[in-house]
Amino acid sequence: MTLDPIPPLPFREGLLLDREGRLWVNWDDALWRITFTPAVFTHETHISGPLSPSFGNEIRAIRCTSGGDLLLASKNDRLYLYRPSGEFLGQVSAPKIYNILDDGNNLWLASKGQGLFRGRLQGDSIAITPCRMSVAEGTAPLLLYDLFIQDSTLWCASWGQGLFRAPLPAPGCDEVTLTHCPLSPEEKLRIRRLVPLPDKRIAVCAASGLFLYNPATGTTSRAGSEDVSDLCSLNDTLTLVSTMGTGLWHLTSDTTLVPFHVDSLPDLILSMCRRGEEVWFACDNALVTWRPSYRLRLLDSRFWGEMLNFSEASPALTPRGEMQFATTRGHLILQPDLLPPLQPQDVPTDGAAAPVGWILAFAFVVAGGTLLLVAGQRSKVKGAQPRTDLRPLTFDLRPIPTPFPSGEGWGEAERFPVPHTLARPHRSPLP
Repeated sequence: MTLDPIPPLPFREGLLLDREGRLWVNWDDALWRITFTPAVFTHETHISGPLSPSFGNEIRAIRCTSGGDLLLASKNDRLYLYRPSGEFLGQVSAPKIYNILDDGNNLWLASKGQGLFRGRLQGDSIAITPCRMSVAEGTAPLLLYDLFIQDSTLWCASWGQGLFRAPLPAPGCDEVTLTHCPLSPEEKLRIRRLVPLPDKRIAVCAASGLFLYNPATGTTSRAGSEDVSDLCSLNDTLTLVSTMGTGLWHLTSDTTLVPFHVDSLPDLILSMCRRGEEVWFACDNALVTWRPSYRLRLLDSRFWGEMLNFSEASPALTPRGEMQFATTRGHLILQPDLLPPLQPQDVPTDGAAAPVGWILAFAFVVAGGTLLLVAGQRSKVKGAQPRTDLRPLTFDLRPIPTPFPSGEGWGEAERFPVPHTLARPHRSPLP
């Protein structure tokens, strides 16, 4: 277990686990109560539990179907199917799937190498069939990265041949007639992602810039020449554009990108996802949450307890409120509602808690031979007076249970008389 350097702290006798699973600790002449919450996240690296085979490679696509089932496509040419409860149903061969769509009747799968596939859920299994693609002029694209459906039209993003459209085939039909949509006269675009806009235009995120395509008129405007990975609109005035190495940008007009600075946000951003008023950024080895006028939340190896590397797959939101992120070894299931809320940039000073650096308070507990470390972030309070009227507390003692009630490092810590929230994990989860 690797720990951050801890400054010497005064520690007083007094350590108790009560009947509710809360830890009571006396340190620095103050009484603290720590309540552990349910697991915030699970990183699944095995197909159906720790004793099953591992995924063995990067997850490149995640999709929740209209019925709530979960589909995972891995780089080792496999497609995995799960019930909404997480129960594993089975797997089929699927070559290099980078995106999955569900139109309510068919599943459409974009393959990097073999074009377009149609899928069909049949009870507890899935069957996929290669589509016969044709193009009026030129060759059909085989390197497909992204798909989306708008107004009964299937839009296909290719890596090296640009943008294509096709009438949405009828259920059971494997014939797809594609039409090329010219965006840039001087090059065949390598497209990473397609984002539909409220005005029916399409944001084409390409390795050579951002292209805004109007299907009604066939016209295109271009903004910048960055390697664009995604686009996310927060409101009518703020549209964010992420890139693969040059950070975050703001789309101020159809032809203009300007740098948009968010403190501590990495320059390499793989994808974005909006959840309510928050934007989630999947970076190379961290997840970042941000909203205007609030402090950024960075979840990296210090939070996960291990180094996680995320893939370019778009995150998925499940009907149960979970967020699914693809990694290079599996997929991450996150419970965002269990995370502490984002903090405003301007912290009130009229007696409210204002964090003043990291001061780690700790306690060691032996439970079933396991050494646990509990850590918290101390906050000083401006304008508060020391409490002198605390009465002695009495508790019903009991043996420490095994396993220790735990989450994945998050909990609620209260310093009497001031409540406080643990903000960083330093305790390894029990097996």
